[in-house]
Formats: sequence, structure tokens, C-alpha cells
Amino acid sequence: MAKPPPEEFDVRFRGIWGSQLWLRTFEEAYRGEFPREAAPLSDCTWRTLGDMVAELRLNPGSILVDIGCGQGGPGCWMARALNCELIGIDHSKVAVEQAAETAKSFNIAERSTFRLGFLDATGLPSESAHGVIMVDSMPFAESRTAVLGEVSRILAPGGRAVITVTEVLDWNPEKPKGVADWTPLVRAAGLTLTKKIEQSGVFDRTERLFTLWREQRDALAIEIGPEAAELTYQDAEMVSPWVNKRRHVMLVCEKLARFDVATDR
Repeated sequence: MAKPPPEEFDVRFRGIWGSQLWLRTFEEAYRGEFPREAAPLSDCTWRTLGDMVAELRLNPGSILVDIGCGQGGPGCWMARALNCELIGIDHSKVAVEQAAETAKSFNIAERSTFRLGFLDATGLPSESAHGVIMVDSMPFAESRTAVLGEVSRILAPGGRAVITVTEVLDWNPEKPKGVADWTPLVRAAGLTLTKKIEQSGVFDRTERLFTLWREQRDALAIEIGPEAAELTYQDAEMVSPWVNKRRHVMLVCEKLARFDVATDR
């Protein structure tokens, strides 16, 4: 399946920026679990943020990289909580500009940088990051192996990455779609998978959110624009059939030593 181009993300980000109705749909769907200040655009709860803080184990002044940062909320929240420097990477010019504004609202603008880049080509120096986060950005990867290889490349030895992904519950090797177990892919990238943390309640939250989007279709079209609204409904219709057929997990990965990264074949 073709991945959405940056221009499509520009439309989405421009439309939902500052939309109070958009945020209210998340708040209602998440029932107290939505970290409004971080304003994540995917399934990121208070528990998600807490798990990331605990597993990254970053010291003050460390460098945290948010790959696929979007509007920057989760990354900025993490950087403020951990008192570290933040580098956000996204292929949407609009997202990068908005993330810089988000950093100002978190009072971390002086220790944050946002730049254009790709999931598998951040443009950052090798071994320059002490921690990496990826919040639901892996589905947009052209090559999962290439993305994990890039994470491994930019991580300094001893650095950690936390990545939210899904695993297919009834994987069919004759019709492979998705990933049944990320462990081999993580290992092939030269990373050690120290833990998988199951993200519970995703199906219920997602179904409530999509229901609210359908109910608020006309109002959302007015507030975020018809093009951004239509892309939102397309997402809902695409994701709904499989969201309960996958396990939602957080991968906690650590780079223990230098390693020659395998490539896709």
C-alpha cells in the first residue's frame, strides 16, 4: 500500500492545528487517559508517556530524538519531563513548523530543534542520540528494516529507543501483512529487545474516537476543513477492520554495541 505523501500530511496538520473540537473528540474517547497538553495524534495515553519516561532512563542534558514527531506534543512533553535536549524529525514541513511552536508552549524552545527528514533517513550523525521515541509512526515506513537500522545508527551505545507498534494476532505466512513478532527485526538492526509492554484498551479507545468522528463529521469539516476531514474519515474506515486483530505494544530497545545492520532483501 502506498504511503501518504508529505503534502497530504501538510493538509492534515494545518487543518487540526488549534482545533478544540478535534481535541474534545480525543478527550471524550479516551475518558481521562488523554494527555491534552501533549495533544498526541495517535494512541498515546498518560500511561504511554509514563512508560516512555521509565524505559528511556535518560539523564538531564541527554539528547532525545523524536522520529515522526508530527506537531511535537509527546516529544516536547518528554523533553520537559526529562530535562533533556530534543530533536524532532518529520517529513512534513507544516509539522516541523508547528512542532517548533509547540516547543515554545512547553518552554523548551532553547533546547529543541525540528527538521525535515524521513523515518529511515533522519540526517543525524551516527551515535548522536541517547534516546529515541517513535509514537505510532512505523506504519508509514517504506521499509521497517531500514527504519530500525536508522534508529540503531543514530543511537549511542547504551542508548534506548521506545517504539509503539502492532503485532498481527493471526498472521498468515501465505498472505503476509504486518508483523507477527518484532523481535527478529529488532535483533537484525543490532538492537536488543529488552521488553515489550502491551498497550491495553487501544481497541475501545479507537472505536469510541472513530464513532465521534463520524457523528461530528459536518462540524469537523467546518472546523478543520473538508479536505483534512475527509482524510480523517478515510483513516477511520481503513483502520477499523483490523484494529482489534492486532496486539498493540511498546518495544523497548537498547543498543549494546556496534553492529553491522542488516538490510531488506
